[in-house]
Amino acid sequence: MNLILLLDLERIVLGGGVCEIGEPLRSGVEKWIEKTLIGNEHRPKIEVKLAKLGSSAGAIGAALSTTNFF
Repeated sequence: MNLILLLDLERIVLGGGVCEIGEPLRSGVEKWIEKTLIGNEHRPKIEVKLAKLGSSAGAIGAALSTTNFF
């Protein structure tokens, strides 16, 4: 929660293997944020999304980042 407040996030993207859970995870995280975030009633709703690449997002991102070195 502290990072959400510190960084003033507008969106959280969930990725990795846990993403396989799908919509129940996304909606659960969104509800948890709404319930526990201090001052939530005074800020825009934080959007929670699932990574489009699913559990492969980290591997694909790591592979693409190597193109910057070559």
